Amino acid sequence: MILRDKGYIIGNGNEFFGPEYENILKKVNEIDYKSKKYCVFYSVGTVGNVDRTEMMSYEDAVKVKEQFIKEKEDLVQIWLYDYSFQEKTIIEYIFPKLQETWKDFDLHKNGFELAVYNKDCFIADHNDGLHEPRVCILICYLSDDWEKGKGGELLITDVNGNRIEIEPKFGNFVIFNFKEENLQHEVKKITDDNFTRRSLIQMINEEGSL
Repeated sequence: MILRDKGYIIGNGNEFFGPEYENILKKVNEIDYKSKKYCVFYSVGTVGNVDRTEMMSYEDAVKVKEQFIKEKEDLVQIWLYDYSFQEKTIIEYIFPKLQETWKDFDLHKNGFELAVYNKDCFIADHNDGLHEPRVCILICYLSDDWEKGKGGELLITDVNGNRIEIEPKFGNFVIFNFKEENLQHEVKKITDDNFTRRSLIQMINEEGSL
């Protein structure tokens, strides 16, 4: 079921983007992210870009995260990015649907990440602030082994103050529409030692903007 309200669209991607959505996600999911070099992004205290330039392996990044947990009680998050996934995304497949949905804007694909969360990663409740050129952000979930109790659910506060929970299981998606609202949201802490929460994140801006 697709749920659409002011500021967001959520649901199963097959229903919104078409029947090939999950097949393309499966191809992306076959890539061994642990063998690649990542750009580590972490925030302490508040959500914000701290360092997106230091490249290291997935294993080294996990060690960095564990050290931060020991040293800082206010750890917010650590994300691992692999920019080589740009060519592997489903964006070319789903972009026509985004253009149809926001036909009043000349959309531009502006930035892409593969985000990997392991145990103890979370995002505190926040909003993304004002970004005039930004139209929306698309998040596609890749974890086919997620189940209740592992954590990683996305919580959105809608315009009426209601809390909407999105399960980060394979095939689900979320679109934040920043032209309508700048909604509060958070990601619950990962609690399972053996679970990694994986998602594709694609930012969509108005054409010609940075």
